[in-house]
Amino acid sequence: MIWACFGAKGVGNDCKIEGGMNYEIYKEVLEDYMLKNFQQIINIIIVQERNTKTTNKQIVKLLQKDICKKDTEIGELKTNVKELESKQEELQKLLTDANSTISLNDISSPDSEKILFSDEKLKLTSLQSQITDVVDKLKISNLELDNKIEELKTENTNMETIIGIIETIINTGNDITPKVKKRNLNSTFDQDLDIGKQKKIKIKIKI
Repeated sequence: MIWACFGAKGVGNDCKIEGGMNYEIYKEVLEDYMLKNFQQIINIIIVQERNTKTTNKQIVKLLQKDICKKDTEIGELKTNVKELESKQEELQKLLTDANSTISLNDISSPDSEKILFSDEKLKLTSLQSQITDVVDKLKISNLELDNKIEELKTENTNMETIIGIIETIINTGNDITPKVKKRNLNSTFDQDLDIGKQKKIKIKIKI
């Protein structure tokens, strides 16, 4: 049996869900609440009656799998950033060429050719405007991608912290027997479960 306690923001900021569940259910809770909505978790308390090392290794494996997934996503986002930067450079070169062409036309065009060049100048001016708009949009896209990358890095750092603490538990071979109090959410949780001595491991995540 595994006892899992999740602290969460709620009514009065004291709302908590605490209770016992088997490993499969706890795995689903981890996937639903931690891996999919990691930022919403304020702290996690993980304790159990037996099979500490086996269970904690499974938890570590889950977290490491999610970290690898996020690392892959970060790599893909960085590739997208490079592609956008390359397009931005190409467009900037086109813009520079357009500016040079307009300047040369203004300086060197004979009077007989000015009507022709004036049409070309209008086209180039329009191209300038379009390129400038696209470059601005690319800059915004790059900024959004950079922010997403930093967000994923922060999530990975948080999960690596959790892994480090759980691995410490595994290596020290702690036999954790909890006293769990259920409260504040439902009338069915209005009882205390007293199972031996109390020993909780708290993992706080700064979001």
